[in-house]
Amino acid sequence: MKKRTLNIAICLLTVLFIALLNACGGPPASQATPVPSEEGKALFTATGCGSCHGANAQGIAGLGPALPGHSKEAVFRQVRSPPSKSMPAYDSKRLPDEELEKIVAFIQSLGPPEGAGEFAGSMTEAAHLRLALVAIGAGDIADAKAHLTDLIAAAEGELEEEAQEVLKLLEEGETHAAEHELEEILLQAQGSEWSEVQLHLVLALDALERDENDDAAAHIQDAISLASDAEQTRLKGLLADLKAGRAHDVEHELGEMVGLVE
Repeated sequence: MKKRTLNIAICLLTVLFIALLNACGGPPASQATPVPSEEGKALFTATGCGSCHGANAQGIAGLGPALPGHSKEAVFRQVRSPPSKSMPAYDSKRLPDEELEKIVAFIQSLGPPEGAGEFAGSMTEAAHLRLALVAIGAGDIADAKAHLTDLIAAAEGELEEEAQEVLKLLEEGETHAAEHELEEILLQAQGSEWSEVQLHLVLALDALERDENDDAAAHIQDAISLASDAEQTRLKGLLADLKAGRAHDVEHELGEMVGLVE
Protein backbone atom coordinates (compact mmCIF):
# COMPACT_ATOMS: atom_id res chain seq x y z
CA MET A 1 0.00 0.00 0.00
CA LYS A 2 2.81 2.37 0.89
CA LYS A 3 4.57 1.51 -2.36
CA ARG A 4 1.41 2.30 -4.36
CA THR A 5 0.98 5.62 -2.53
CA LEU A 6 4.62 6.49 -3.25
CA ASN A 7 4.18 5.73 -6.96
CA ILE A 8 1.09 7.93 -7.16
CA ALA A 9 2.95 10.75 -5.42
CA ILE A 10 5.86 10.45 -7.90
CA CYS A 11 3.44 10.55 -10.85
CA LEU A 12 1.71 13.64 -9.46
CA LEU A 13 5.03 15.39 -8.90
CA THR A 14 6.11 14.52 -12.45
CA VAL A 15 2.89 15.92 -13.92
CA LEU A 16 3.26 19.06 -11.80
CA PHE A 17 6.89 19.52 -12.94
CA ILE A 18 5.94 19.18 -16.63
CA ALA A 19 3.09 21.67 -16.19
CA LEU A 20 5.41 24.18 -14.54
CA LEU A 21 8.03 23.64 -17.26
CA ASN A 22 5.49 24.30 -20.01
CA ALA A 23 4.18 27.40 -18.23
CA CYS A 24 7.69 28.81 -18.17
CA GLY A 25 8.21 28.17 -21.88
CA GLY A 26 10.34 25.04 -21.58
CA PRO A 27 14.07 24.78 -20.99
CA PRO A 28 16.19 27.68 -22.25
CA ALA A 29 17.71 27.17 -25.67
CA SER A 30 21.32 26.08 -25.42
CA GLN A 31 22.28 28.42 -28.24
CA ALA A 32 20.65 31.46 -29.91
CA THR A 33 19.81 31.29 -33.61
CA PRO A 34 22.82 32.61 -35.55
CA VAL A 35 22.38 35.99 -37.26
CA PRO A 36 23.07 35.68 -41.04
CA SER A 37 25.27 38.81 -41.05
CA GLU A 38 27.38 37.42 -38.18
CA GLU A 39 27.76 34.09 -39.93
CA GLY A 40 28.58 36.03 -43.09
CA LYS A 41 31.39 37.92 -41.39
CA ALA A 42 32.90 34.64 -40.21
CA LEU A 43 32.66 33.23 -43.75
CA PHE A 44 34.07 36.47 -45.17
CA THR A 45 37.13 35.97 -42.97
CA ALA A 46 37.44 32.20 -43.46
CA THR A 47 37.19 32.46 -47.24
CA GLY A 48 40.01 34.99 -47.33
CA CYS A 49 37.96 37.94 -48.60
CA GLY A 50 39.38 40.17 -45.89
CA SER A 51 42.94 39.72 -47.10
CA CYS A 52 42.16 41.98 -50.10
CA HIS A 53 39.03 43.85 -49.03
CA GLY A 54 39.91 44.43 -45.37
CA ALA A 55 38.65 42.74 -42.22
CA ASN A 56 35.50 44.89 -42.25
CA ALA A 57 35.23 45.11 -46.06
CA GLN A 58 36.54 48.66 -45.90
CA GLY A 59 38.89 48.06 -48.84
CA ILE A 60 42.68 47.96 -49.09
CA ALA A 61 44.45 50.34 -51.47
CA GLY A 62 46.02 48.48 -54.37
CA LEU A 63 44.38 45.17 -53.46
CA GLY A 64 40.59 45.36 -53.34
CA PRO A 65 37.83 48.00 -53.23
CA ALA A 66 35.52 48.72 -50.30
CA LEU A 67 32.37 46.59 -50.46
CA PRO A 68 29.64 48.53 -48.56
CA GLY A 69 26.93 49.56 -51.01
CA HIS A 70 27.39 46.58 -53.34
CA SER A 71 24.12 44.89 -54.31
CA LYS A 72 23.52 41.15 -53.97
CA GLU A 73 23.67 40.80 -57.75
CA ALA A 74 27.01 42.62 -57.92
CA VAL A 75 28.55 40.47 -55.17
CA PHE A 76 27.41 37.22 -56.80
CA ARG A 77 28.65 38.35 -60.21
CA GLN A 78 32.03 39.49 -58.93
CA VAL A 79 32.58 36.34 -56.85
CA ARG A 80 31.50 33.90 -59.57
CA SER A 81 33.03 35.76 -62.55
CA PRO A 82 35.44 38.43 -61.31
CA PRO A 83 36.28 41.09 -63.92
CA SER A 84 39.88 41.24 -62.72
CA LYS A 85 42.42 38.40 -63.02
CA SER A 86 43.83 39.43 -59.66
CA MET A 87 40.74 37.96 -57.95
CA PRO A 88 40.15 34.19 -58.11
CA ALA A 89 36.71 32.93 -59.15
CA TYR A 90 34.67 31.05 -56.55
CA ASP A 91 32.22 28.58 -58.08
CA SER A 92 29.25 27.13 -56.19
CA LYS A 93 31.27 24.06 -55.17
CA ARG A 94 34.01 26.16 -53.61
CA LEU A 95 31.56 28.65 -52.08
CA PRO A 96 27.90 27.46 -52.05
CA ASP A 97 25.11 29.97 -52.75
CA GLU A 98 23.84 29.60 -49.18
CA GLU A 99 27.20 30.72 -47.77
CA LEU A 100 27.57 33.52 -50.31
CA GLU A 101 24.09 34.77 -49.31
CA LYS A 102 25.37 35.10 -45.73
CA ILE A 103 28.43 37.04 -46.92
CA VAL A 104 26.05 39.35 -48.81
CA ALA A 105 24.04 39.80 -45.58
CA PHE A 106 27.25 40.83 -43.80
CA ILE A 107 28.18 43.34 -46.54
CA GLN A 108 24.66 44.81 -46.60
CA SER A 109 24.68 45.13 -42.79
CA LEU A 110 27.56 47.60 -43.15
CA GLY A 111 25.25 50.21 -44.71
CA PRO A 112 26.16 52.69 -47.45
CA PRO A 113 29.79 53.54 -48.22
CA GLU A 114 31.34 56.28 -46.12
CA GLY A 115 30.65 59.68 -47.62
CA ALA A 116 27.74 58.56 -49.83
CA GLY A 117 25.37 61.46 -50.27
CA GLU A 118 22.06 62.11 -51.98
CA PHE A 119 21.78 61.40 -55.68
CA ALA A 120 21.62 64.69 -57.55
CA GLY A 121 20.14 63.51 -60.85
CA SER A 122 16.71 62.83 -62.27
CA MET A 123 15.08 59.42 -62.66
CA THR A 124 16.04 59.44 -66.36
CA GLU A 125 19.66 59.98 -65.42
CA ALA A 126 19.40 57.23 -62.81
CA ALA A 127 18.04 54.93 -65.52
CA HIS A 128 21.05 55.61 -67.78
CA LEU A 129 23.41 54.90 -64.89
CA ARG A 130 21.59 51.70 -63.89
CA LEU A 131 21.51 50.40 -67.46
CA ALA A 132 25.21 51.22 -67.83
CA LEU A 133 25.79 49.09 -64.73
CA VAL A 134 23.67 46.27 -66.16
CA ALA A 135 25.61 46.47 -69.44
CA ILE A 136 28.97 46.19 -67.64
CA GLY A 137 27.67 43.13 -65.78
CA ALA A 138 26.69 41.57 -69.11
CA GLY A 139 30.08 42.38 -70.62
CA ASP A 140 28.58 44.85 -73.11
CA ILE A 141 31.02 47.71 -72.56
CA ALA A 142 29.95 49.49 -75.76
CA ASP A 143 26.35 49.74 -74.48
CA ALA A 144 27.59 50.96 -71.08
CA LYS A 145 29.63 53.68 -72.81
CA ALA A 146 26.61 54.67 -74.91
CA HIS A 147 24.43 55.16 -71.81
CA LEU A 148 27.16 57.16 -70.09
CA THR A 149 27.64 59.33 -73.19
CA ASP A 150 23.88 60.07 -73.28
CA LEU A 151 23.99 60.90 -69.59
CA ILE A 152 26.94 63.27 -69.95
CA ALA A 153 25.07 65.13 -72.69
CA ALA A 154 22.05 65.65 -70.42
CA ALA A 155 23.53 65.99 -66.93
CA GLU A 156 25.14 68.99 -65.26
CA GLY A 157 27.53 69.69 -62.42
CA GLU A 158 28.71 66.91 -60.13
CA LEU A 159 26.76 64.13 -61.84
CA GLU A 160 28.22 65.02 -65.24
CA GLU A 161 31.73 64.93 -63.76
CA GLU A 162 31.07 61.57 -62.08
CA ALA A 163 29.75 60.08 -65.34
CA GLN A 164 32.82 61.36 -67.21
CA GLU A 165 35.05 59.71 -64.62
CA VAL A 166 33.22 56.37 -65.00
CA LEU A 167 33.46 56.62 -68.80
CA LYS A 168 37.18 57.30 -68.51
CA LEU A 169 37.60 54.19 -66.33
CA LEU A 170 35.83 52.09 -68.95
CA GLU A 171 38.00 53.50 -71.73
CA GLU A 172 41.07 52.58 -69.67
CA GLY A 173 39.76 49.03 -69.23
CA GLU A 174 39.09 49.44 -65.50
CA THR A 175 35.67 47.75 -65.62
CA HIS A 176 35.63 46.68 -61.97
CA ALA A 177 36.45 50.18 -60.75
CA ALA A 178 33.82 51.66 -63.11
CA GLU A 179 31.21 49.20 -61.83
CA HIS A 180 32.00 50.10 -58.23
CA GLU A 181 31.77 53.84 -58.96
CA LEU A 182 28.38 53.39 -60.64
CA GLU A 183 27.05 51.46 -57.65
CA GLU A 184 28.13 54.22 -55.28
CA ILE A 185 26.52 56.94 -57.43
CA LEU A 186 23.28 54.96 -57.65
CA LEU A 187 23.09 54.04 -53.99
CA GLN A 188 20.76 56.94 -53.13
CA ALA A 189 19.01 57.18 -56.51
CA GLN A 190 15.26 56.76 -56.82
CA GLY A 191 14.60 53.74 -59.00
CA SER A 192 18.03 52.20 -58.40
CA GLU A 193 16.33 48.87 -57.61
CA TRP A 194 13.99 48.95 -60.62
CA SER A 195 14.00 46.13 -63.12
CA GLU A 196 15.56 46.55 -66.55
CA VAL A 197 12.04 46.68 -68.02
CA GLN A 198 11.11 49.64 -65.80
CA LEU A 199 14.36 51.41 -66.62
CA HIS A 200 13.71 51.21 -70.34
CA LEU A 201 10.19 52.52 -69.74
CA VAL A 202 11.61 55.51 -67.84
CA LEU A 203 13.80 56.29 -70.86
CA ALA A 204 10.84 55.80 -73.22
CA LEU A 205 8.82 58.22 -71.10
CA ASP A 206 11.65 60.76 -71.22
CA ALA A 207 11.85 60.42 -75.01
CA LEU A 208 8.09 61.06 -75.35
CA GLU A 209 8.40 64.19 -73.25
CA ARG A 210 11.01 65.39 -75.75
CA ASP A 211 8.74 64.41 -78.70
CA GLU A 212 11.27 61.79 -79.82
CA ASN A 213 8.78 59.04 -80.59
CA ASP A 214 11.22 56.84 -82.51
CA ASP A 215 13.56 56.75 -79.51
CA ALA A 216 10.60 55.97 -77.23
CA ALA A 217 9.55 53.12 -79.52
CA ALA A 218 13.09 51.69 -79.42
CA HIS A 219 13.09 51.64 -75.61
CA ILE A 220 9.63 50.06 -75.49
CA GLN A 221 10.88 47.40 -77.90
CA ASP A 222 13.88 46.78 -75.60
CA ALA A 223 11.48 46.46 -72.66
CA ILE A 224 9.35 43.93 -74.59
CA SER A 225 12.41 41.74 -75.17
CA LEU A 226 13.01 41.59 -71.40
CA ALA A 227 9.42 41.47 -70.12
CA SER A 228 7.23 38.61 -68.91
CA ASP A 229 4.46 37.30 -71.16
CA ALA A 230 1.82 39.38 -69.36
CA GLU A 231 3.95 42.53 -69.57
CA GLN A 232 4.73 41.89 -73.24
CA THR A 233 1.04 41.95 -74.14
CA ARG A 234 0.56 45.35 -72.50
CA LEU A 235 3.78 46.78 -73.95
CA LYS A 236 2.99 45.59 -77.47
CA GLY A 237 -0.34 47.40 -77.15
CA LEU A 238 1.51 50.56 -76.11
CA LEU A 239 3.87 50.24 -79.06
CA ALA A 240 0.91 49.90 -81.43
CA ASP A 241 -0.76 52.95 -79.85
CA LEU A 242 2.45 54.96 -80.27
CA LYS A 243 2.73 54.03 -83.95
CA ALA A 244 -0.94 55.00 -84.34
CA GLY A 245 -0.17 58.50 -83.07
CA ARG A 246 -1.60 58.19 -79.56
CA ALA A 247 1.58 59.36 -77.84
CA HIS A 248 -0.25 61.19 -75.04
CA ASP A 249 -2.10 58.02 -73.99
CA VAL A 250 1.13 56.03 -74.13
CA GLU A 251 2.92 58.62 -72.02
CA HIS A 252 0.23 58.43 -69.33
CA GLU A 253 0.26 54.62 -69.22
CA LEU A 254 4.04 54.48 -69.08
CA GLY A 255 3.86 56.83 -66.09
CA GLU A 256 1.51 54.36 -64.40
CA MET A 257 3.80 51.42 -65.12
CA VAL A 258 6.81 53.07 -63.51
CA GLY A 259 4.80 54.52 -60.64
CA LEU A 260 5.02 58.20 -61.58
CA VAL A 261 1.25 58.71 -61.82
CA GLU A 262 -1.69 57.11 -60.03
